[in-house]
Amino acid sequence: MSLRRAAGRAALVLGAATTGILAVVAFDRVLGLVLPERWMSRALLFPPDVHFTLRTPEFEYEVRTNEFGFRGGPVAEPRQGRMRIVAIGDSFTYGWGVDISEAWPMVLERALRARGLPVDVLDLGNPGAGPDGYADVVERALPSLKPDLVVVGLLQGDDLMQSSAGGQAFLAGNSRSPHRLTRLLTRCFPTLSAVFTAARERRRRSPGNRAWWRELRVAFREGATQARAGFSAAERERYDRLEPEVRSLFESGGLNPALVALAMKVPDYFVSPLEEGTDAAALNQRGLATALTRIRVAAQAAGARVVTVGIPYGFYVSAAAQERMGRLGFTVDKRALVSEAPDRVVAAAAADAGIAFFSPTAAFRREVPLRYFYFPWDNHFTREGHAFFADQVLEYVASALQAGSTEGVRTNATPPAPAGG
Repeated sequence: MSLRRAAGRAALVLGAATTGILAVVAFDRVLGLVLPERWMSRALLFPPDVHFTLRTPEFEYEVRTNEFGFRGGPVAEPRQGRMRIVAIGDSFTYGWGVDISEAWPMVLERALRARGLPVDVLDLGNPGAGPDGYADVVERALPSLKPDLVVVGLLQGDDLMQSSAGGQAFLAGNSRSPHRLTRLLTRCFPTLSAVFTAARERRRRSPGNRAWWRELRVAFREGATQARAGFSAAERERYDRLEPEVRSLFESGGLNPALVALAMKVPDYFVSPLEEGTDAAALNQRGLATALTRIRVAAQAAGARVVTVGIPYGFYVSAAAQERMGRLGFTVDKRALVSEAPDRVVAAAAADAGIAFFSPTAAFRREVPLRYFYFPWDNHFTREGHAFFADQVLEYVASALQAGSTEGVRTNATPPAPAGG
């Protein structure tokens, strides 16, 4: 008898829980019908409609966000006869260190328009994000932004490492990519998730949160203090071997604390992508292919096409950049300056996901000795680096935009002739 009662109570609890979940799902769907579609994409990356200046010893630039919460001006409604590109990526796509007009997506927009193509480029670059984060943003943003083409900028080496569980171990503390459970809840309750995300982002990065608004050097200095406090004995020993000049820069807020902390914890971080045919390389490739497949599926659902472009990182194209990263504590390997392995693995992952890939690595290696492409210590593109990158991918993106599909857009790691000669 007690067993029957227990079973009956369990059935009642299960029924009540199911009814409750269905009620929340119904409320979520009704709320989605009531709220304007454009509101659903507010706070995609940052608080909407804010303006501030960021400074480091190497650069100073202004940040303005639009009504959707990403860098750039107001987003017009899609118009007949006008095409739209959404650029997805990390801080290199965002334009860390330069004004938005100098970031490669905006330089690319001007170059495409100069060719007579009626196109708008939206820059959804997000500092610190990785491939899973790119997919999260694509799934949220595309239904409202309605692009014709999605261009995914994959940072050489780094995005490959972030695609594996092992590579994400250190970065997990700073990751903006949600846990699988969070992603499941987002898919089940998209409207409520959008409401809560917008509210959370507004609180976290409101003008009252000084960490978001003050001079970066102050935040970097505090970040350096926190990083040092978290070093293990081996990491502390590695840190003490750095040159006094580097330690002084780091402790005074002159260096990005995340980069130095990464060097102390995973010194081989940028060397690992050079190894092909290993279990780690296969894991990286599968992880990246999974994220890119999510992007392709979400883009197709929104009626958009997808291509990927490799963003050359200084460690793999510049002897001077690699030497400075060695001074930060990273393991240096001259093979990185000639190896095509990082691009080949990314190209294979893109092919697995059914997406075209192009990398201008060879062009950067030819030109970098003569040009100022990277900030010396920060390692991000300068305005000249952004301009050169946009010039190199112009032909590829223009072809993809006009093709009507990714078929016929080649998937390789060898650049075409530079668009600018």
